[in-house]
Amino acid sequence: MGACRMTTDITKLAQSLKAAATDVKETAHIARYVKATIARQTFKELMTPENILALVEALEKSQATEAHCNRGWSEAHEQEARAEAAEKRIAELDAELEREREKSRRVMFRIAELESRTVKPAPVIPSELHPDTQKLVTDFCTALAEKLYKAQLKYGYDADWKQDGWPSQCQTHFHQHIAKGDPRDVAAYCAFMWWHGWSTKPAECLEPRTVTVKLPDYRNTYKSPLADEVEHQVRLALELLSSAAGIKVEAE
Repeated sequence: MGACRMTTDITKLAQSLKAAATDVKETAHIARYVKATIARQTFKELMTPENILALVEALEKSQATEAHCNRGWSEAHEQEARAEAAEKRIAELDAELEREREKSRRVMFRIAELESRTVKPAPVIPSELHPDTQKLVTDFCTALAEKLYKAQLKYGYDADWKQDGWPSQCQTHFHQHIAKGDPRDVAAYCAFMWWHGWSTKPAECLEPRTVTVKLPDYRNTYKSPLADEVEHQVRLALELLSSAAGIKVEAE
C-alpha cells in the first residue's frame, strides 16, 4: 500500500513539475506578465531538495526495475534456448536408442536362428525305463563323453570317423580295445559303427593264413635309435593291415 501511494505521489509530482515547467517556458518572453510570475513562483516552490531527491530516487528505482526485468527476460530466453537444445538432444538420443534397440533385436533374432539350426534336442529316455537303468545310461554316457573330451583336448578334434571307407579298420580298433579292457573305448567304437550302420562282427574272409615277411635292416638306412623306431612303426602297420585282411604276419 505504501509503495503504491509513493508511486502515485511521484507521478503527481512529476506531472506538476512538467506543467509548471511548461508554463514557465511559455511565459518566459513576458517578464512582467502576472501569469509568468505565478508560473515561476509555482515552479520554484516545486523545485525543493525533497522533491528533487524523490524524483531521483524514483528514477533510480525505475532504472533498477528495468535492469532487473531485462535480466529476467535474458535469463528466460537463455533458459528457453537451453530447453530447446535439451529437447533436441533428447530427440537425438531417443533416435539413437531406437537404432541400438533395432540392432539388439536383429542380433537376438540371429542368435535364435543359429540356435535353432545348431541346438539339437536332448536324448529322450523312456519314462517307463527303470530309474536304476536310467541312471546307468546317463552315468555311462557322461563317462564316455568325458573320455572323448579328454581325447579331443589331447589330440584335437578329428572328423575322420565320419568317413565311409574304414569299416575294417574300425572293427580292428574295436577288437583291440576289447582286448585292452576299457569299456569306454569299446563304446566309442561301437558308437562309430552304430552311426555308420556297420556290424561289430568281423567281416567274413578266406581261411586265415600265415605270411612271413622279412624286414630290411633299417640300421643300414637310419641311425639308432631312429632305426629302431622305424622298424617298430613298420611292424605296427603290418599288424594292423594284416589283421584287417585276416592274415597273420610274422616279421623276421
